[in-house]
Order: sequence, then C-alpha cells, then structure tokens
Amino acid sequence: LLAPVRAAAPPRVKLVGDRRIHLEAGRLGDDTIVQLVNFSGFGDTPAAFKVTPAACSLSLVVPAGKQVKAVTVSSPDNPSPAPRPVTWTVSGDEATVALTVTQYSLVTITTG
Repeated sequence: LLAPVRAAAPPRVKLVGDRRIHLEAGRLGDDTIVQLVNFSGFGDTPAAFKVTPAACSLSLVVPAGKQVKAVTVSSPDNPSPAPRPVTWTVSGDEATVALTVTQYSLVTITTG
C-alpha cells in the first residue's frame, strides 16, 4: 500500500540511516524544519537507558526555481544548543546533509 502512495505523493524529505530515527518535517516560509529523534538506544527488552549516536543522511527535494541557501543544526546534545551551519551537497534536485544524531536534532534547510 505504501508504494502507490509514495508514487502519487513522493516524500519531500528522505532519511537514510537507522530506521529507529524518527523524522518529522514541516515548512515555515522558505525554511524546511526537520526534527530527528534517535531511538536507536532502545532495545527489544527493558534495559537501562543508553545513548547510541547514529549516523544518517537527510535529503530534501529542492523546489523548482529554488536553491539551498543555508543548512543549520541545533541540538541540546551539543555544548551549545545554538544553530550551527553544516555543509550540504546538491545532486540534481536533491540537497543532502550528513548528520550524526545523538538524541535530538533540529535541522533547518533554507531555500530561496
């Protein structure tokens, strides 16, 4: 059932990485805001909480006529929760950012 839905309405934001990383995305003006929550430290049986950083990549389909102007990441896991710029690559109509999510990251992708 998922394949026909994705064919009709492809996701604008894609995540490649541990499937236990939860993604939520929204738009605010020219910004795409992506929240990533890393649940990879949770096992199949009850155990003490542990943090397991997870590498992933986040891709955004850039709207026609637009380009990525900036990408920032903020996280309470960093020494400062202030947004910090990160590098991205562009291939065709997709911009991709490589990240490591400790527990929570807020990614802002600005297009213009």
